[in-house]
Amino acid sequence: MNVQLLIDSVVRQTTVLIAQLATSGGVRAPLSQIAGQVFLSLARELEEQGVSRKVSADMFGMALRTYQRKTQRLRESHTDHGRSLWEAVFDYLGAKQMVLRHEVLTRFHRDDEALVRGVLHDLTESGLVFASGTGARTAYRVASEDELGRLRKIGDEAELDALIWTTIYRAGPITRVALHAQ
Repeated sequence: MNVQLLIDSVVRQTTVLIAQLATSGGVRAPLSQIAGQVFLSLARELEEQGVSRKVSADMFGMALRTYQRKTQRLRESHTDHGRSLWEAVFDYLGAKQMVLRHEVLTRFHRDDEALVRGVLHDLTESGLVFASGTGARTAYRVASEDELGRLRKIGDEAELDALIWTTIYRAGPITRVALHAQ
């Protein structure tokens, strides 16, 4: 039995079923979270089966750090239900001029502190958020559109990836052509 062929067939049939359900009776159900949900479900199941994150990342065709960033972005916040932790932290930082780390940790006290710190690290590493200081007194602020534009001109592939995800997040559902234009 060809396992890859079987997986491809199951995915294809599942995709057809989801599309039919999403459009049944003239309804157009939102599908924006489906890909993320599938990715997280597969990642969680692999982890429960004892597959290491490094091997899981390889199975998805990703570098380990990319895999970790993606799972962090997509995991739902226990503090802000129905939203990813990445999205909730980014919005919280964006709503303030400057936020101290201990304020972020207090705001997201229902979430695993290591995950919140990981999201903060991911946001600063990607250039979406600037950080100053150390420890609990580290201050964070979201990069402005102008700063993101400058990063785009001098950035590397990781920064470009972060910029693309921010544009997708801010613009909502967006076509590839519109994304390229932005």
